[in-house]
Amino acid sequence: MEIDKKTPTIKTLLNIVENIIIIFLLLITVILSYLAICNIGKDKPPSVMGYSIYIVLSGSMNPSFDTGSLIVSKSTPVEDIKVKDVITFKDSKSEDATTHRIVEIKEDDNGVSYITKGDANEVNDPKYVPYEDVLGVVKMSIPKVGGGMKFLNEKIGVYILAPLIGGILIIHESIKIIKVIKKDKSFKE
Repeated sequence: MEIDKKTPTIKTLLNIVENIIIIFLLLITVILSYLAICNIGKDKPPSVMGYSIYIVLSGSMNPSFDTGSLIVSKSTPVEDIKVKDVITFKDSKSEDATTHRIVEIKEDDNGVSYITKGDANEVNDPKYVPYEDVLGVVKMSIPKVGGGMKFLNEKIGVYILAPLIGGILIIHESIKIIKVIKKDKSFKE
């Protein structure tokens, strides 16, 4: 029985999937490494094209966001922010970021401000949040990834990550080269 050489084999498909996964992981790692390196020594979160990354440090937004989740907020014009949106905002005194849900919007001579509340909290936050303190509206969250980002934000994390990624890629490519060499030798014999 003759096999059609144009028909992809399972092995070929697995190689394609493997390469796609490696490229995807490498791309994510490069982006996260870039953000972490750019953020070393800064008090601001990593930001690209208006999107900023934050780590959930408390349970005030359970069950929407668990502690240790990574959230992505996007800076948003005041007219696009609505009740029930989840916003990340800075505390004007401490500069810490908080992420809570808007329960009320107030407009007056001082501008627009928001009353917020954590989903797990019984009562609203005590102070209005002025629009100027809003860092962004939460667009997505990734559970349990925040710990890794926090680690990457420290110098030791960057120093460990770069050689680790390089080592994995070198090993992966070395295995591929060895397979090609073995296949070539067996073909010549």
